[in-house]
Amino acid sequence: MAGWIEKNGLQPVGTVYEHYYNGPEYPESELLTMIVMPVLQASNIPPHPVLRRRPTPHPVAPGC
Repeated sequence: MAGWIEKNGLQPVGTVYEHYYNGPEYPESELLTMIVMPVLQASNIPPHPVLRRRPTPHPVAPGC
């Protein structure tokens, strides 16, 4: 992720965290993790095309 962020003119900010959707009882091939790395657009580089789109809201699971 860090390489993609730098390549696309972004700067990491804030705290990176991981959310595990399942646990060690699952086989390694089925583990599902969300990694959140907040970023800001560098001021001297035009926004990446993907970042120009309006974000799609994601439902929050109960208890999160």
